[in-house]
Amino acid sequence: MKAVVVTEFGAQPELVDLPTPEPGPGEILVRIHAAGVNPFDWKVTDGALKDSVQHAFPLVMGSDGAGVVEKTGPGVTRFRPGDRVYGQFMRLPQGQGSYAEYTLAEQDGKIALQRCRPRLYRSWPGMPRGVS
Repeated sequence: MKAVVVTEFGAQPELVDLPTPEPGPGEILVRIHAAGVNPFDWKVTDGALKDSVQHAFPLVMGSDGAGVVEKTGPGVTRFRPGDRVYGQFMRLPQGQGSYAEYTLAEQDGKIALQRCRPRLYRSWPGMPRGVS
């Protein structure tokens, strides 16, 4: 799988090939469809938490994301393959984040099930006519 990683604190992010992770007990494998960029991601890669949290390198960047559950590990009861999920995916001690094609999340972590399908509108209320 493709992932954006840093190999040490302060390093430039690189696009690399990594093995697709396998979910362990209580984990889900998520195929990421969208990942957000926020200041926390850059602070982590610059080493802001290096004295308080263990980090595994290469570190896949990205905290926020959304995607679809591909596979579940043993003991997972909250999610099943095909579920649409979103939340915070960064797990520093494991070196995992959302800037990858796939990532792991704990079923009891900061992940939520998207219960409804997003609606796509051709035009929004209040939009001038002829604009779509």
